[in-house]
Amino acid sequence: MLFFKLLYFADKEVMKILTQVSVTRREAEIKLDESNFYEKKLINKRKDLILDGKDPDEVEEEQKLKRKKKVKKKAGKKNHQHPWQEHYSCSL
Repeated sequence: MLFFKLLYFADKEVMKILTQVSVTRREAEIKLDESNFYEKKLINKRKDLILDGKDPDEVEEEQKLKRKKKVKKKAGKKNHQHPWQEHYSCSL
């Protein structure tokens, strides 16, 4: 019986800490959104590319294409079955 009481109190404490962490994290996200942090980051990236003599729009387009290829590659791997899976698969 003592074990269950300890477990119950430990669970309560864990939930209390988890709630505090969640609230603090959400507050930090709101502050970042209000400060336009991500927009400033993108602007600085574009500035760096321009200073390097690269076209930011072309670089962004290349990155999009790479991401699409990566997603397609992952999707292809998920759908691939090994020969033994096809042979031994059963339908319900």
